[in-house]
Amino acid sequence: MNLKRIFLVAFIVAFAVAAFLAIGVILFSQWNDLELKLLITTISIGGYSLIALGCATVYDNESLRPLAVAGIATCAIGLTFALLTNWQIIEPGLKILLKCRFGFLSLSMAFAATALMLRTELASSIVQLSQRLTIFFIWLTTLLFDFILFLLAGSPGDKSGGVVRATAASSIVALLGLVVTPILQRVCRPD
Repeated sequence: MNLKRIFLVAFIVAFAVAAFLAIGVILFSQWNDLELKLLITTISIGGYSLIALGCATVYDNESLRPLAVAGIATCAIGLTFALLTNWQIIEPGLKILLKCRFGFLSLSMAFAATALMLRTELASSIVQLSQRLTIFFIWLTTLLFDFILFLLAGSPGDKSGGVVRATAASSIVALLGLVVTPILQRVCRPD
């Protein structure tokens, strides 16, 4: 069994177990601390599983395998951090906890979005341009978001307004590219 198959089976099993635990919590819970931890754990596993699956879409391509591995590794680290903090095995302050969780999540999502963009067939130069610009704006958004998150948010005399606007504009362009590029691929494909 190859590494990709092991990874996929492990995530499917973990997600299925977590999903059934969450269903049990939702249907039969008294909403105590343990049950809330189970629910948050399920959400963490589910979210990172979906993101990791996006990263895994390029694993079979030899030249893109490092991207897939980096994305999957980032998901694994982010999920591990989430699980350790969900169950209070490590207890950083709330501010650090939130920053790290959002930081891992944004980085993981950027890897997955990039992987999905790189699966686009380059039917024409316009599709290639759209793909490259989209990947650029995915990473620009991620870098700006993490810059705000780790360096500007909560600092004395917070002057992040311009960076927040640039991040929002960049994220809109990245989202537009994520939607438009696959459509362009279909439109520009020779019949």
